[in-house]
Amino acid sequence: SKLASSREQGRAVQYSGVIRHAGFFVWRQPSKYRLVVHDSNGVAVTVCHVLGDEKQLTSMQDKAITVHGREYWVQGVRQPVVIPEKIQLKN
Repeated sequence: SKLASSREQGRAVQYSGVIRHAGFFVWRQPSKYRLVVHDSNGVAVTVCHVLGDEKQLTSMQDKAITVHGREYWVQGVRQPVVIPEKIQLKN
């Protein structure tokens, strides 16, 4: 997958949400995990895709976290891909 040249790449970001498995059948999925938040109707909205240590991400699945890392934009993908430098579990 190619990075989008029109967007700033590698910016330091911080996002909070629940880590979820992305599902197997989604077209153009940049990573196996995504961070979601729930809107006012309770619908899960993807904040970003998380591309990191799979064992770590698996152990945090369905938990509320804050991810600190760098953000990259991939062509054809609506949300950014975040490569985590630090992941904090929220109580």
